[in-house]
Amino acid sequence: SCEDEDCINSDESLCIYSMGTEYLPGSLSEYPCNDSDGDEFLYDIGDQLRCSDVEKTYSICYPDCDTTFKLADFHGKAIYILLETSWWPSCYDTLSSFDNFVLDYLVDYEPNLIILNFFYDEGQPYSCSEWGATANNNLPLIVNDGVYGDGLDKLFMNDGVAPKHIFIDKDLKLRFKKSGELDTPTKISKIKEMLEEIEGN
Repeated sequence: SCEDEDCINSDESLCIYSMGTEYLPGSLSEYPCNDSDGDEFLYDIGDQLRCSDVEKTYSICYPDCDTTFKLADFHGKAIYILLETSWWPSCYDTLSSFDNFVLDYLVDYEPNLIILNFFYDEGQPYSCSEWGATANNNLPLIVNDGVYGDGLDKLFMNDGVAPKHIFIDKDLKLRFKKSGELDTPTKISKIKEMLEEIEGN
């Protein structure tokens, strides 16, 4: 679990995503994944994520928890990923509203909900820490995923355009993806849909 005081949620009651085995319904060997080969496999809604993709290690760049994870760590949880680039104005302009959304809904649904911000093209012009410090309550966790179009984003392309919103269900299947903005009622609907399936087990 996260022990750094900077990794505590704003209400000081929850440690952000204790990155431990308590999130797993079983051992790591039990999570489902697609063992097909091919680096250019693009996911469509309903697809099972490939083993190589859910087993890839990512590092949290904000807050500075020195924490790594794999999507496989969140088997059994609902995952919502927001993908943003340092250079796109609308991404920066929506940071506050997204941060408020995370604060409102994560506290209610944690630990069954994981929200991640995959961040691309650091330094054009913002660093990860600058991005995270902008109207951020240390939520969500921010992942520096390198160059836009060459990270996790490329696996979910829609006609050559990376989605901004990715929803992955408890079975590590793609539930929904959307390029551009997504209204709050739809976000809530997708999250609740996935959470209800978890609670129904």
